[in-house]
Amino acid sequence: IDQRDTMLYEKATVDIVDLSTFNDRMNTIISAVDKRVIGIFDDKAMNDAIARNSADAAKAVEHYKTTYLDAQDKTDFESVLAKRDAGRAELVRIIDLFAKGELEGAAAHRKGAFEAKFGEFTASLVSLIEKNEEAAKKISDGNTAIAKSVIWIMSIAVVLGVALAVALGFFLT
Repeated sequence: IDQRDTMLYEKATVDIVDLSTFNDRMNTIISAVDKRVIGIFDDKAMNDAIARNSADAAKAVEHYKTTYLDAQDKTDFESVLAKRDAGRAELVRIIDLFAKGELEGAAAHRKGAFEAKFGEFTASLVSLIEKNEEAAKKISDGNTAIAKSVIWIMSIAVVLGVALAVALGFFLT
């Protein structure tokens, strides 16, 4: 049970936290672009928000890479990262358009290719989070089943012990 509890924590629960942090930071990056499109942020504020959240996302990614559930999880995560990279290319294009003063072009690109690429990324990341949640539930359910089995075994052992004690008591008297 102890090994399975450790696996539940290290290989499933922490993974969900890493993936959720990654998702949150990427959404904050998208929000920074949106704030620039509508004029709440200037280029510096947008770029600062992107840099700060990219660093946090990178930490979550690197930690997740140390806790893959299995080979399929690694493959799925590499697919998520490829989709993220495709979205990053569109992000670079938007930053370039803003830097050139092409606000309408940047806004149009945000609603076009950027949104499509990050939509694909988000969908694949959410799917991976759901798979990790399912894996954590399976591990937890297995731990519960083992614990119930141990309770039955211990109960039977206690009953047998009491019966043996009673029998020995009658035999010795």
